[in-house]
Formats: sequence, C-alpha cells, structure tokens
Amino acid sequence: LLQEKMPSEKRKARKQNYFKAVKQSKKYAQGKVLKEDMVGFLLTCNNREREAVREGYNLLNEFADKDLGPEKKLEEDNAVEDLDCDDIDNAFDKEKGDLDEEKSKGFSERRFQQVESGANNCMFIKTTLEDPEKLANDIITDISETKTQKARFILRMIPILGTCKAYDENIEKLADKILSNIMKEGTEMTYSILFKTRNNNNVFRDDTIKLIGGVAKSQAGKTSVDLKNPDICVVVEIIRTVCCLGIARNYFGRKKYNLVELAKPEEVPETKQGMEQMQDSTVETIKTGESGNETPVKESIPENVSVDDVEKSEEKAA
Repeated sequence: LLQEKMPSEKRKARKQNYFKAVKQSKKYAQGKVLKEDMVGFLLTCNNREREAVREGYNLLNEFADKDLGPEKKLEEDNAVEDLDCDDIDNAFDKEKGDLDEEKSKGFSERRFQQVESGANNCMFIKTTLEDPEKLANDIITDISETKTQKARFILRMIPILGTCKAYDENIEKLADKILSNIMKEGTEMTYSILFKTRNNNNVFRDDTIKLIGGVAKSQAGKTSVDLKNPDICVVVEIIRTVCCLGIARNYFGRKKYNLVELAKPEEVPETKQGMEQMQDSTVETIKTGESGNETPVKESIPENVSVDDVEKSEEKAA
C-alpha cells in the first residue's frame, strides 16, 4: 500500500512546488519581492508586522504629503457628477471603471508599497521618491523635537538608498555610488559601518566591513573612523540574497533611530554633589514622620564585648 501511495504523493508535491515557484516568479516580475535596484525604508518590529506596516504607511504618507502634496488629488467635479446622476446603473459602471483604472495602475508606480523581504520582523517599503533619507530625517527630527509618540509597533526606520545582489562586486559598486554623493571633495566627516545579516550564511561581517571601509577611503572627501559618535553610519543589511545599503546621520545621538525611544522625555541626571548630600544625611540620621524626630544611629559593638555585657552595663546605668 505504501508503494502505491508514493507516486501520487510525489506528483502532488511536485505540483505544489511548481505552483509555488510560478507564484514567486510572478511576484518577482511585478516587483512585489525585495530585489536589486530598489529604494525605500527598512522597518523593524517585534512580532506585529501588519500593524507596523500600517504605521509606516501613515507616517510616510503624512510627511510626504506635507513636503510633496497628496499622491492623488480628489476632483470635486467628479463628486458633483455622481450626485447629479439619476441612473444608478451608469453611476455603478462609472465607479467600477474608476476602480479598474486604479487596479491597472502599475505596482511600482505607487509612492509607497511594501514588498516581501523574506525575513521575520523586518519589512521593506519601497518608494518612488529620489531621496528617502530626507523624509526619514524629517520624521525622526519631528519626533525627537516634539516628543510625540507616532509609532507603537515600529522599532526602527532606516532609509535605504540602494539594493543589490549580495556579492562583493555588486556591494562595492553600490557603496561607491552612494558614498561618492556624500563624501565629496572638500568635506570632512567621521563614519562607522553597521552590519547585520538575515537568512544568509555566505556573506561575512569582517569581509564586508573591510570592503566598505576601502570604498570610503577611496572617496574624494576626508574621512576617519569613529565608533562612538560618527557623523554618518553606513548601514549594511543582508536579507537573503539582497544587500540593502543605507545612510543614518547622527545615528547614536538619535537613539539609534528608535522611534519609540525618541518620543520618551529625557531624564535630567542628578548632580554628584546632590547625591553626596543625600548619602551624608541618611548616614547621620534617620528621620521619622513629619515631627522631625530623629533617632540616633546605633554604635557598633566591639568584637571582644558580648551582648550580655552591654545589657548589664545599661541596667547599672539606669
């Protein structure tokens, strides 16, 4: 019986793998999967991907509408025509035509669109904007200055200026293309390299850091490495077979681009002098209640004197 079932199970498994591969290839062709030559934003979360993507859309659209205006303006004339239309069938056909036109719009033509990254708790939202770094800086600056919490599920938002295949040659070309626009002649800045890999065992940290460091040294501007407080951080994110390169300015000063931490009010550190005064006051006396009564601190008993001797001496004194 097992031998008779095996061929049918194999055929079923082959069909499933075939349809899965076809579906994946269609998504790849339509730009619904993370691949090379993309620009966008890398979001991280903690097991709430759907909510984090919704927050990302809201944040990006809010600030993009302020800078560039709304993506699609609603025409008031169309609304008036819909109200004046007596024939319900014509109104329905018109609305259906508008929906078909919106669906026929290319997937890559939308301003912000999520694509499958292939890693858990890591989402990529691609964009048609030429400079995603400016939009990300506007969001982070607004949150850090106003201290208003605009995200509950997003942990970090990193602007990605380019993607490529996760090979040394491709990474080197993309890094040179991005850094040449930043480390220009006459500029002087410090930098550090942040490396992280997800679902990839072929790209190694030390080799990639040496590669990016060599590209940074070859630029026209004067550069130096600073691991504590650099001017810019070159973010290298390897996700499966794709390398994402981004730039984060004042990364450590901005709470590592953590949107939740940026919204928290800054705590005022206590001075050293105030701490010393508090310690002295607690050592000298212990205040009880509002009456201001003070209880003296008990003196330590020498090692060669027992507790019974002390009690006897107290009774004699009484």
